Amino acid sequence: MNENSKWIWAERDSFNTYNDTIIAIRRFRADAPKTAQIKITADSCYRLFVNGVWVSGGPARAWPESYNYDVFDIAHLIQDGENEVQVVARYFGCGTFHAIVQQAGLLAQIEIGRRDGSLDVICTDKTWLVSDGAPWVRNTPKISIQMEPAELYDATRESALEFRNAVEICRSFEGPWKKLKERPVEYLTLQERPFQRFVKASRVSDPPLSFSLAHTRLMNPGLIEANGRVFSPFGMATVLVMHSAGEVSFESSPFDRGYFKIAVDGKLLDEGRPIVLEEGPHFILGFARNILNNDKTISLSLSGSDRFVLQNPLAADHANPWTYLPLRKYAFVQDDMVWRWFAEPLSEGKDRAYEQDSDELLATIQRVEDFEERFAGIAENLPFDEMFVVDSYLDFFGRDELEDLSGRIDAPEALLRDDESWTTVLPCGGPVELIYDLGEQNCGYTGFDLACDGGVVVDVFAVEYIHPNGMVQFTSNNRNGFRYVARQGANCYTSMKRRSGRYVFITLRNAQNAVRIRNVKLIESTYPVAESCIFSCSDERLNRITEISARTLKLCMEDVYTDCPLYEQTLWVGDLRNEALYGYYAFGATDIAKNSLLLAAQSSSRYDMIGSQVPSCWDMILPAWSFLWGIAAWEYFWYTGDQAFLEVLYPHVVKNILSAEKLMTDQGLFSAPYWNLFDWAKIDQEHQTVFHNNMLLVGALHAAILCAKQLNDSENEARFRTLAQRLTDSINQFWDEDRKTYPDSLDAKGRVSPSSSQHTSFLALLYDVVEPEHVEDALENILHPPDEMIRVGSPFAIMYLYEALEKCGHPECLMKSIMEAYGPMLDAGATTVWESYPQGSLAYDEFPTRSHCHGWSASPMYFFQRIILGVRQTGPGCVSFEISPRLCGLSQASGTIKTPQGDLEVSWALDRDALSVLWAAPPGVNVSFKKNGSLESCRITLSHGWRNNDEAESDCVVESVVAGQRFSRRIDG
Repeated sequence: MNENSKWIWAERDSFNTYNDTIIAIRRFRADAPKTAQIKITADSCYRLFVNGVWVSGGPARAWPESYNYDVFDIAHLIQDGENEVQVVARYFGCGTFHAIVQQAGLLAQIEIGRRDGSLDVICTDKTWLVSDGAPWVRNTPKISIQMEPAELYDATRESALEFRNAVEICRSFEGPWKKLKERPVEYLTLQERPFQRFVKASRVSDPPLSFSLAHTRLMNPGLIEANGRVFSPFGMATVLVMHSAGEVSFESSPFDRGYFKIAVDGKLLDEGRPIVLEEGPHFILGFARNILNNDKTISLSLSGSDRFVLQNPLAADHANPWTYLPLRKYAFVQDDMVWRWFAEPLSEGKDRAYEQDSDELLATIQRVEDFEERFAGIAENLPFDEMFVVDSYLDFFGRDELEDLSGRIDAPEALLRDDESWTTVLPCGGPVELIYDLGEQNCGYTGFDLACDGGVVVDVFAVEYIHPNGMVQFTSNNRNGFRYVARQGANCYTSMKRRSGRYVFITLRNAQNAVRIRNVKLIESTYPVAESCIFSCSDERLNRITEISARTLKLCMEDVYTDCPLYEQTLWVGDLRNEALYGYYAFGATDIAKNSLLLAAQSSSRYDMIGSQVPSCWDMILPAWSFLWGIAAWEYFWYTGDQAFLEVLYPHVVKNILSAEKLMTDQGLFSAPYWNLFDWAKIDQEHQTVFHNNMLLVGALHAAILCAKQLNDSENEARFRTLAQRLTDSINQFWDEDRKTYPDSLDAKGRVSPSSSQHTSFLALLYDVVEPEHVEDALENILHPPDEMIRVGSPFAIMYLYEALEKCGHPECLMKSIMEAYGPMLDAGATTVWESYPQGSLAYDEFPTRSHCHGWSASPMYFFQRIILGVRQTGPGCVSFEISPRLCGLSQASGTIKTPQGDLEVSWALDRDALSVLWAAPPGVNVSFKKNGSLESCRITLSHGWRNNDEAESDCVVESVVAGQRFSRRIDG
């Protein structure tokens, strides 16, 4: 970036305000342009247009200490003459799991190369025109714990756009964004995907009267965090005036966490149960409960009789009927480094004191007069838009289907086509909901054209799953959609946020006349994977499992590997280890793995150990994830042979290990007050000393030993070997001879947990922890676990069980488990693989899983290549492979293994006892064949191209193709 480029924004009293959007424009003349590019970045995000064409958006996530900018070739869009660059830039002003925002800012640099060789450089400065992004409504809640503010665009506000000269904040290198560097990973695609099927249309209920408060931001304006232990206790009060006697019900937020305790005239209500109120005024007092968590919004809805009004108890004519009661004496702000299991009492028990005192207040304050006396000087009358946010998700979540309108919508199938035809919706006395099926899970931006009256509201929300009985699985704790308020006449909009789902709900509200809608589509936005045949065989169910696994991984690839495209879009470091390993051989994806590993490594400047999700405003360590990062660091080198990057990661590998060593007890075990998670199964892990953590630390030590040896660090290599052996010995002291397993944990007094799980057995086998005399018992625990043993609960953890099975020589058991675990997903019509199994602890009543698209679950395609094709890497940098296929009852299999040198293509076919194995390897890659027990009865023919093998490790016939000549020879030994 040129130092003359300035960070700019619209004029503000503060550049750290919540959900702040601007539009920036630069018009310029290009004379005889030959080349053109733009460098651009923003805090927190931007969308770029050149002469009206949407180019892309960004930037890639980064820590502010090492910030990214994007570079786009725009020569094809620049005209000889007048041109215009337009940028929509948005500052989130809140903590997320994706970035640590600093302040509003936009930085860009346009470079136009002329035919005469000269270069024009146009930098962001005060000559750019900017306008407040008034149509993007600010007072919305966060989408979720992990994400930015929800999207609400009001096209009726477009008349308020007024462009003025930009404000220069600072020069490019002087702001809080340091070491500006070009984006290190591929740009995401933008590809239109039409809907595949019209599902139904319904008239739905009008939404209840709802009030949502962003309680953390309201009490702590400008605070940038996403921690759970930020306590912002408050109450609110109103006077409900009944015009006649009737029934009223109060209900809290649909999300799982915070809720209100409500008293009417001093009488505490049962949550959600209706109450009959007499005519006249009634004093309503509520206090927020269970808000000590990462959620930042809480809601209250009123339903039942509509024969009432609300009045402010301190000023009846105030526009806001509610009074805000910030109980700041109980408030505190902490991080989550010490996990909640170990953090009691919080802040000297302020949270408990609040609960006790608020209960007393609910019981004793019965009248407005009592309220005025008790809260004089504390209660605040705030503007409505300051106290409350607009939460359109509540209207979607709370709707009831009242009437099927499927046969009364004019041309609903028109939305399946990209043409000039319209779908027309006539008014029917209430909101109309259209449901469409994308045909499969996808991720991208939603766009549409609309013709209607001004003020018509369009809500677009997506879900992953609709039960066969019609029950909708709403997106728990995620407002997975947006609201658009139409202007009079023609409207065209494309959402600012990438969202995922399969079923799209379009709800039209406030329509007094016909609404016409067309060109509704998803603009798919994913990492540009290299498409190839990952795996194919004679069993169509295995092929389908491969397809949905590959699709899942693709949807979880952005600028980093993410856990899921809907709920979080977060780089969880443990998920990264699994996904990177899958992505290497399926897609050859190294830049995304490298970027993910580096972002995690950079977290060690903030924490002693590698952070659990990065870059993030949630300050929290998850030891299992920290140790898996160390394993993933070595695996990146093993796949790529990139020693220079290993040298970059290595100091962080060392710090991660040494920090863990400092937390080892006198018993020689790692023990820390962090969050312990390896699986959703009910492991007894609410203790500081957990055995799966210790076994993963052994795995991280083994990886660190390999790193040290590769980099000739003999001192640390020896230190790590000694520590690994000492830790292994300490773990084995707790082998239970009676139960023939390891315990899950030790409590604070050093007592052994009565609970045991499969996890310790397969991790002990995988990382060579278990002593030789106990190997068979550990293996029995994963093959035939006793009834009382905790089983694996997620496809994430089962990846490590599968690795142990492969290592111990039980690939057939591995393949059987895949069919048992993933077959039900196929039977349920899944187009992506799930976060958990139906019997896992995350299953939601009638629904089989929470997330229906979770990258950590895509292991089948990885093991199909390793087991059925039999392809295993044997040298760093993919310079050598071994092929040893397992037939698994199949007659044919083929696939492509991506390597840094090119594609390794492998196939085999079985005709009675004759097995032909073929492969084509890229130059520089050596491939050897190894016979295994499943091939004993086969007569084997090998055919290979590009490179001959020097030897084969079995008695077989090798058929080679050299210079177009085919010949066979017998190899013995």
